[in-house]
Order: sequence, then C-alpha cells, then structure tokens
Amino acid sequence: MITVTQVMTANPVLAHVDMSIAECGKLMRDKKVRHLPLVDSQGGFIGMLTDTNVLPPLDDDVSLVNLTVPIGTVSPVAPISKALKQLLDFQLEVAVVVDQKSRPIGIFTTKDVLTVMHAGLSDAVQARSIATRPVRAIAPDRPAVVALGVLFERDINHLLVCTPTEVVGVLSYRDLAIRDANIVSALTVGQLVSGRSV
Repeated sequence: MITVTQVMTANPVLAHVDMSIAECGKLMRDKKVRHLPLVDSQGGFIGMLTDTNVLPPLDDDVSLVNLTVPIGTVSPVAPISKALKQLLDFQLEVAVVVDQKSRPIGIFTTKDVLTVMHAGLSDAVQARSIATRPVRAIAPDRPAVVALGVLFERDINHLLVCTPTEVVGVLSYRDLAIRDANIVSALTVGQLVSGRSV
C-alpha cells in the first residue's frame, strides 16, 4: 500500500494568521507556490489560501481566515485512496497532510496523483480512455473576459486556445484570476497565452 507520506510534499510553506494579505501574496510569489496552509498561533491548520484568492489586489482589511477555502485533511499514514477522495470531495487540487495535533506537515496535490498514476499505469491505458470530453476551445483573438465567462459557465478550469489550423496554447482559470480585472478586460486570449507552448 502506498501511503500519503511517500508522495506528499513535506514541510509546506505556511501562512500565519497574523500575516497581511500582501505578505501572503509576496510569500507565494517568492516561494513559487500556489497553496498556503493558514495556521493559528499554535501551528494548527485553519484553512487553505490559494493564489486565486490572495494574489489579486485586495484590501488588507479583509481577514485571511475569510479568504480560506474549505479543504480536506488527511493523515500521513493514510492510503493514497483516502487523499484522492479528499481531492474529489472538495473538488480542489490539494489536500493538507496533518499530524495528530492538526498541524500541517505536508500537502498532497494533483501533481502527486499524476506521479502515482504514472508509476502504476501500463502502456495499454490510452489517453483517450481517460481524457475529458468534449474539449472546450476558444480563438486567440477573443477577449479574455469572454474566456472567463466560458470557464465560469461551464465550471471548467482550462480552455484550449486554437486557430482553425493549430492549438496555440491552454488558458487556465488561474491565468485570469491572478491578474488585475482592468488588465484582463483589456487583453485577448492570445495575449495571455503568447510565449507559452503546448
């Protein structure tokens, strides 16, 4: 049995409840992380801060606790299946691994899921058998706000950016959420994905 400890990211970067939103945003950018477990003064897990709710410019009067998203926790000795259930139940990309005192000691992400799947999949499994369908796409000349509307209405996280002859890139909800709304409203989808290959 593979346990969470074997694949989790240990010693996650933490945000403390007394930090400001700006400090959390800087920490995310400096450490290049998308998730920050928020802890109280004793190190106990309160909730998860994500780049999509911390990095947009926000008023520092907003409480960090109010910005956290509901998230599952899992024991480090739990089987991977339990961590996967947490990801599915909360429809998030991360679960927090906590010790007996509810202190974060690691995170389990969709990247860890891919690592486990890669180790256990045979070449007989074809991508088409597990791929999401139908594929949603948008033209690169469309306004970025239109893409945001499609992502929201369809409750999806990614859109292929395509011309009639080629795939130009992939636009994620995160690409839009971490930018200032005034900037997004002035950009096209192609401008957001330019310079990134598929």
